[in-house]
Amino acid sequence: MVKQKVWMGVLVFMFANTAAAGAEWVTAALAEISNYFSGVPFSVITLVNNIPNLCAVIFTLVAGMIVGRKIKWKTLMILGVILWTVGGILPAISGSSSFMVLMFGRLAFGIGYGIMQGLSISMVYKYVTNTKLQIHAVGWTLSAQNIASTAAQLGAGFLAVIAWNYAFWVYAWGVVPLIVIIVFAANYPLDKADDNPEGRETLGQSLKSLPPVVWANSIFILLFMMSFYATFLNIPPLVMMRELGGPAQIGLVFMFYTVGMIIGGFIFGTIAKRLKWITMSVYLVVLALCIVAILAAANTLTSLFVIMLISGLGCGGIIPASVASYADKIPKHNIPLSTGITMCFVNLGAFVSTVYIAIFEAMGNHSPTATYPSSIVILLVIAVLAGMIIKRSSAKKESMPEEMNA
Repeated sequence: MVKQKVWMGVLVFMFANTAAAGAEWVTAALAEISNYFSGVPFSVITLVNNIPNLCAVIFTLVAGMIVGRKIKWKTLMILGVILWTVGGILPAISGSSSFMVLMFGRLAFGIGYGIMQGLSISMVYKYVTNTKLQIHAVGWTLSAQNIASTAAQLGAGFLAVIAWNYAFWVYAWGVVPLIVIIVFAANYPLDKADDNPEGRETLGQSLKSLPPVVWANSIFILLFMMSFYATFLNIPPLVMMRELGGPAQIGLVFMFYTVGMIIGGFIFGTIAKRLKWITMSVYLVVLALCIVAILAAANTLTSLFVIMLISGLGCGGIIPASVASYADKIPKHNIPLSTGITMCFVNLGAFVSTVYIAIFEAMGNHSPTATYPSSIVILLVIAVLAGMIIKRSSAKKESMPEEMNA
């Protein structure tokens, strides 16, 4: 019965986490959407990806604040997946050529996406009771998301060849995690005193009690997402500009990226145990080098496939590395709030990348190439700062027993 409960929890969070992904599933269709709405600047077209990220800035934080406190875990997950599914397929079922309908669908989708993003990693600590599995399961969350993303992005690329709005049918997948959650997810009651012996903290007390490493890592994630996501959004026009193919080939490029993320998520636990405090720094340096390679060497589809695969391996460890760096430093009842803050910064960085691209376009630069130099600098600076701060935090923690013995 104990093993059954453990693996039932793994089943729930693996399927539920596929609905914590999806903002980028129709990225392969961006070029076709841009061609169809030819009067709309490409920086505005990127809002197809980034309106969900903007919504998630708010709702990842909201989810972390209210789950278990005001709304039951299962109830909030069901609400999030319903919004994710209905908003996701709205552009496909509406049959409308209105850009406003497209944006409204992305707004509804984004609310559900934000809720599920806010619950994604903290769900591990609620539904996976085996503590030895938790460090591995944190990586599995992204693997689960990207197993779905691999098929969805490839499918969206081929569907976009038929019509740009057909790409949005990939969000019909939401029916599957919805059924799994309804049937298998434990319906935990609202927490009373959590694991806090002094009783429930107020939200203000919880925020004040979070260690600095939570805020430091969240800022690193924001800067990383701002720089790397700008590159990610520019892959479709880059492929078109270099005459490497159309929507179907773009879908293949993103498929290699998500395959890398799947592998990266599954091997994260093993890598983190070996690299320890330098884990995030190593990942960030690898991603910085990938950006250089995209600019300098990705002149064929094969080279772009390889680079995006390596990029996926790196991205598959960034968020788990951030959360793993502080999960053992905070009480269990504050994990949803702390991970909600981190995911809020993830999505804020992704949304700011649209502004980042718009600034380059306003300066008369061609977006696909103009963003890379500053992205490289930002990523390398983040890598150095992340390594220094995480090393200091880890060293301080490791020295505590010696100080106490003295």
